[in-house]
Amino acid sequence: MTSDERAISIVESEIKKDGYDHFELESITSLDKPNITSVIVNTGFMEISMEIDNRTGKIINKEKIAR
Repeated sequence: MTSDERAISIVESEIKKDGYDHFELESITSLDKPNITSVIVNTGFMEISMEIDNRTGKIINKEKIAR
């Protein structure tokens, strides 16, 4: 599993925990330093941004993006 696939899996789990049943991937960007992956998803009426630590798989930051 690539780091992008792992990040998408983590985001999918988090989105489901938040009560959303689907999402559309808007953007995914992996950075070597500081070794994080940034993901933006659209849940249909809201965009959510998450930063994931590639080493631990933990979400470092999660925020709603105003449209």
